[in-house]
Amino acid sequence: MDGTIAGPNEIGELYVKAPWLPGEYYKDPEKTKTSYENGWFKTGDIALITPEHGIRILDRVKDVIKSGGEWIPTSILESIISEIPQVDIAAIIGKPDEKYGERPIAIIKPRTSTQITQEEIIQYLRKAADNGRIAKWWIPEQIIIVEDIPLTSTGKINKLYLKQKYT
Repeated sequence: MDGTIAGPNEIGELYVKAPWLPGEYYKDPEKTKTSYENGWFKTGDIALITPEHGIRILDRVKDVIKSGGEWIPTSILESIISEIPQVDIAAIIGKPDEKYGERPIAIIKPRTSTQITQEEIIQYLRKAADNGRIAKWWIPEQIIIVEDIPLTSTGKINKLYLKQKYT
């Protein structure tokens, strides 16, 4: 950690330090080495500092997409797409991109007995960008509509499987 503290609405990886946090993992030096940096605990979260000086968790480091040196929190795109009444589940994953490093793609499971087009999803995201909810460059270039999205044993979207299948 270089000691940089993000300003309001800047996205960054969340590190924490407090007297009540343990300084290491019990009998696990490797996990300690990857989870601590100069006494700071790396939470594995991407967050921002709100204008009121609060912390807003946006995504997990493992899920965030790094595109052109900037982070795209997948949870925000998934949440916005899930607002569309015809969408049952939305998953955003990063697809390797030669120019930008990664670009988001959306995998959408429509609700039973409804239909939605790729263009309807793009239009909804453009409206969200026009309203300042997301940056225009966050909009996925590819939308894949599927019959089912696999979940893990804990009920979360199985993004590892989706990445293996679609990227």
